[in-house]
Amino acid sequence: MNKRTLSLRIKQEALKLGFDDCGIAEAERLEPESGFLKTWLQHGYHAEMNYMTMNQEKRTNPVKLMEGAKSVICLLSNYKPKQWQHPDLPQIAAYAYGPDYHFVLKERLHLLKIYINSHTNATMRLFTDTAPILERAWAVRAGLGWSGKNSLLISPRFGPYTFISVVLIATELAYDTPIDARCGSCTHCIDACPTGALCLPYTLDARRCLSYLTIESKTPCTLDPGSYIFGCDGCIRACPWGAQAPPTTLFRPLPGILQNSAKDWETMSPDDFKQHFAGSALQRAGLSKIQHTLTLWNGKPK
Repeated sequence: MNKRTLSLRIKQEALKLGFDDCGIAEAERLEPESGFLKTWLQHGYHAEMNYMTMNQEKRTNPVKLMEGAKSVICLLSNYKPKQWQHPDLPQIAAYAYGPDYHFVLKERLHLLKIYINSHTNATMRLFTDTAPILERAWAVRAGLGWSGKNSLLISPRFGPYTFISVVLIATELAYDTPIDARCGSCTHCIDACPTGALCLPYTLDARRCLSYLTIESKTPCTLDPGSYIFGCDGCIRACPWGAQAPPTTLFRPLPGILQNSAKDWETMSPDDFKQHFAGSALQRAGLSKIQHTLTLWNGKPK
C-alpha cells in the first residue's frame, strides 16, 4: 500500500472511531518552536511546573522521543458542550464537564493503533497530553488549525474546543499542508482573561493563569478566581471561532456537574466527591482544593 492510500485510510478510520479531525505531519525538529519554548521558560512563565524544563530536546524533536519516528499523526476531539452551567453558579471549565479525556481518547487511540497495525508493522507511540511533546505545534503543522493568541490551537471547524491526540509512527506517510492563521486583529481572548495571564499575544504566563492556579499549583490559589472554582476557559469562550463550532456528543456532562451550587460544593464530602467524580478531570485538583477556591469565589453569598 502506498503512503498516500495508507494516510487516507488512517484518516477515514480515525473519523469512524469518533475523532473529529485528523492530519499528518513529517517528524522533524520543531523550529522556531524550540526557541520560543526556551524563551518562555527563561521568563519563568511555567510557574512551578518544573517538569517543563526537562526533556526539552524530546519536546521539540520527536526522534528523541521515539527512535525512527517518521510521521506525526494528529487527531482532534471536539469537547464543546451542548449545555452550559448557569452563569450564577460556581464555574467548572467546560473540558471537565464530562469523563476525563485521557481515558476516553487513549482507548480510541489503541483501536486506531490496532487498525494501523493491520496495514503496517511500523513502530508506534500514542500520546494524549501524557508525554513531553508539543501537541499544538504538531497539530498546526498537520494543517488542523493555527496557534491562537490564547496560546491554544484554533481549529477552523471547532475553534479552541479541542483535545489533541498524537501518534508517532516509524513510517513515511503523505503530509498535510499548514493553514494560515486567521486571528487577524482580534484580541477577544486576551481581553477576556480575568487575571492578565495572556501577557502577550500567543504567550501564557502560568503564574497568573487560573487553570494552573486552581488545578496544577501545589499551593492554594490567592488570586481572585472570578466565577471559576476549577480551571478557567474565559479565553476559549470569548473566541469567535468557537462560537460557530458544533457541540460534542462524546463528552456528555457528568450527573449534577452543571447544576451544583456553591452550597453543594461546600458541603460535599470526600466520599461523595469520589462517588460522583471518579474518572473525572476534577480528581486532578481534588475536593479540598476546589473547596478552598470556592472560598474565594466572588459569587458566594456573604
